[in-house]
Amino acid sequence: MNYADIAVDAPIGYDKTFSYSIPGSIDVEPGQLVWVPLGTRPVQGVVFQLSAQPQVEVTKDVLAPVEPSPLISAIGLDLARWIGRYYMASLFESVVLMLPPGFGNRVRSYLQIARHANAPSDDLSPEALKFFDHLASHGEVKEREMVKAMGRDGEREVRRLLNRGLLHRRWDLPRPRMSHHYDRFVRLAATNVDLDESLQQVEAKAPRQSAFYEYLAATPEPVPLAEANKEYGASAVSGLLARGLVSMEWVRTRREPALQSKSAEDSDHPVVLTRPQERALEEITASINTTGTSPMPYLLHGVTGSGKTEVYLRALEHSIGMGKKGIYLVPEISLTPQTVHQLNSRFSGRVALIHSGLTLGERFDQWWRIKDGEYDVVVGPRSALFAPLPDLGLIVLDEEHEWTYKQQDVAPRYHAREVALKLADLSGAVVVMGSATPDVETYYRAKHGTYKLFELPDRI
Repeated sequence: MNYADIAVDAPIGYDKTFSYSIPGSIDVEPGQLVWVPLGTRPVQGVVFQLSAQPQVEVTKDVLAPVEPSPLISAIGLDLARWIGRYYMASLFESVVLMLPPGFGNRVRSYLQIARHANAPSDDLSPEALKFFDHLASHGEVKEREMVKAMGRDGEREVRRLLNRGLLHRRWDLPRPRMSHHYDRFVRLAATNVDLDESLQQVEAKAPRQSAFYEYLAATPEPVPLAEANKEYGASAVSGLLARGLVSMEWVRTRREPALQSKSAEDSDHPVVLTRPQERALEEITASINTTGTSPMPYLLHGVTGSGKTEVYLRALEHSIGMGKKGIYLVPEISLTPQTVHQLNSRFSGRVALIHSGLTLGERFDQWWRIKDGEYDVVVGPRSALFAPLPDLGLIVLDEEHEWTYKQQDVAPRYHAREVALKLADLSGAVVVMGSATPDVETYYRAKHGTYKLFELPDRI
């Protein structure tokens, strides 16, 4: 497989990929995020498939991977293709929903005087001549700064200078804006030198180094670098590092949302299900047990207090007991805290939280821990549907009638309910929707057999 079909970050057709050749120096796999050339500039792209033959006669090479391993599963790629076709969005717009937070990026271009360029001629504009003088003294500038400084016709003027060979453009492929967070610690170096002998190596004129070394010798745990610098000074730490008497450790830390802290187990007596709840739960769990087919979606129709949430939670318990995982969607962020508390009461320490109110670092860490299989349940608004959760068994849409399940701001303008149904179809998961006032289309489907309807009367 010497070629890759790649969806690129550009306004192109809604179901279109470009063929690129794969250099022998890099490995490329489906689901991987890469840099590729498009026209005169590099752009990000996602590999959808490898092929032995390209779509066109002449291809360009993939430039570099953004991340060495695939970020999107085969199911995610299939879902992105469906989203692109169904909502008429580009493949990249569809698949970017599933990328880790902070990975979307665009290249930065820089301009410099071409190495073998002749002296600027008199037919150049005063702005261009002025900028040549600026480049001669500074060496390189950002292209967008030059365009802005040259006024309304800046883009045309820059293009003209590039075509004449007077300027050279350099592209900078940026790293993702977000990465894992590491704290630095200082500890005694692993050495066979005796402690007294080591202390003698620290000169008497460096009392802070000596004091810090003695402190480390008496402390079994590594000391945070920030604490060491504050108490003994950065020069003391760097001095001991230069002597090889101490070493530095980088420890990966997790940025966890405050709401994600473990909740105590419920102390209340177990809820006794009503007969309608029992019937609903029996059918849902039977569908979760079924493999190799696409189970029918379920609609729980009942007012607040009818016990929809208890059915959700017990269905999740069953799914997790079967070695599968679940997504629990809520219509808005404001409902997330109470839902997280309920879920943590049942699945303490196994609930991931995803929504736009978290910091970029928190969302990044959550995404990677979900992908690594550390959580059994992901809870959040519509964006949580695209979490990289392996072995999906159940998708819950609480208050499925709410308009906030519709993405209306940017493409793809999807409806979370329809995407959840397709994701379930691709993964074999079960969809359970709940509402006191179901969406008209949802209720129509339930009444005509497309969904299985369960009426849950008020428990009071």
